[in-house]
Amino acid sequence: MDVNMQKLLFELVGGLGIFLFSIKFMGDGLKNFAGDKIRDWIEKFTNTPVKGALVGILVTGLLQSSSGTTALAISLVRAGLMTTQQSIGIIMGANVGTTITAFLIGLKLSKYALPIMAVGGLIYMFAKNKKLNYISQTIFGFGGLFLGLEIMSKGLLPIAELPQFSQFMVDLSFSPFLAILVGTVLTMVVQSSSATIGILQSLYGGGVISLQAALPILYGDNIGTTITSVLASIGGSTAAKRTAASHVIFNVLGSVLFTLLLIPYYHFVSAAAQMFGLTPEMQIAFAHAGFNITMTLLLLPFADLLAKLVTKLIKPTAEELAMPDMSNFVLDQELIEQSPSFALVQVKHQVIAMAQFARQSVINANNYAKSGSLKDLERLKQTEGIVDTMDKKIAHYLIEIGTHTLSEEEGKLQATLLKSIRDLERISDHAINISEHFELKFDSKEHLTPQGFEEYNQLINSAIEMLNLTIQALEEDSAFICGQVIERENELDKMVLNARENYIERLKNQELNGMKSFVFTDIISDIERIGDHAANICDRLAE
Repeated sequence: MDVNMQKLLFELVGGLGIFLFSIKFMGDGLKNFAGDKIRDWIEKFTNTPVKGALVGILVTGLLQSSSGTTALAISLVRAGLMTTQQSIGIIMGANVGTTITAFLIGLKLSKYALPIMAVGGLIYMFAKNKKLNYISQTIFGFGGLFLGLEIMSKGLLPIAELPQFSQFMVDLSFSPFLAILVGTVLTMVVQSSSATIGILQSLYGGGVISLQAALPILYGDNIGTTITSVLASIGGSTAAKRTAASHVIFNVLGSVLFTLLLIPYYHFVSAAAQMFGLTPEMQIAFAHAGFNITMTLLLLPFADLLAKLVTKLIKPTAEELAMPDMSNFVLDQELIEQSPSFALVQVKHQVIAMAQFARQSVINANNYAKSGSLKDLERLKQTEGIVDTMDKKIAHYLIEIGTHTLSEEEGKLQATLLKSIRDLERISDHAINISEHFELKFDSKEHLTPQGFEEYNQLINSAIEMLNLTIQALEEDSAFICGQVIERENELDKMVLNARENYIERLKNQELNGMKSFVFTDIISDIERIGDHAANICDRLAE
């Protein structure tokens, strides 16, 4: 390879690397500065598509990555904490929010990149305050973004002078669908539409490519960025796949529509450039913003229709149909003021739903113990996340009910439910503990002895049956079934004691070594605690 060509290629690749690192570093700084507020915003303020779009714009502006916002939304959908309808608004907003980066690039602050990085780096090295560190991280990343872009431009412009490259750019001007393909593939490879739009701004700013060829590439960038949501949904729930599908449909529809209107939109951007005196880089940023804002305004009213479309296209699996349903989780705040008694009845149904999810956590942990499949482990983490969220929301709701006048019987029920959700949350935690113990076992390439695995099966099946009876007792208010659970808990305690004695015997006979010696006792202790928490719930109900 020619030395000059090698230098140019290294500048292009190195500049791209600095750009991608800087935008991630800046986004992480902003995200850490905001703390858990970002996730809370997404979870709380997305009950309508319009609110979801506004949150999507805000969060993407902070993260400096529409892919990051989309992936975060999909993770909440996977965890059952958000519906597909809610996530569609966020995705539309994320597409608008990502245009902020293009406008930042259009400011052409490259000559100030090193001083900005120096300020950020010095504060980062010497600041003792965490918040100040996060701010300095953001400043450093902001400067690095322009440095990477400047280095990239140096590598791009000489390559652009090659006759083959120039001819390819001319071909793109006459073949918009080829230009869309280029933008799509490039963004899929780089995994950042901001980076590919930055490259596009450099090419157009250097006079290498015409605006008419640049616009379809811009549309392709929007299609390419959907690869992140597709990857984030792989192995996830049907709802997560529907969210990813809605992202793809939204961006593909926009690209097709704007390609059909390419000439009118080209004249519109050109007229705006003349009217406002926009630089070439700002023209690309303006075109990008116009594309995404227009598509969001056009399709936002049809968010529910889009959700129905992806629901029809992507069907739930038989396994998911058998899972507890989070879609009916509703706690009506107004009902507390209108009738605390009815609010108590409503919340009891949600406690039963929480018990079903806690049971599912234990089932998922057992599935992972037998399969070692990361898919089963992912399902467990999703279910445990749902239980944690329900615990917080139900606890807050019950405490609010407790501030109103209740009868003696209702007061006891309120206290019982409040204590019961703590038990249910702990049951889910013990399920996670079991999975972690088995994860250690899998990592160490060791297995329980046949006798140990048989005892584990007996214990876990007994605990799951206790949970089945506990849910039935909650549903039927049955003291008789509660008595059965308490009897089962005494039997489980004896089984655990017997398993421990057998374990000691195997240890004496040198049948055990290494990790297995510790893991088995930890596993059966967690199963015993699951039984204890189920019995706690039934003890209170029986009273």
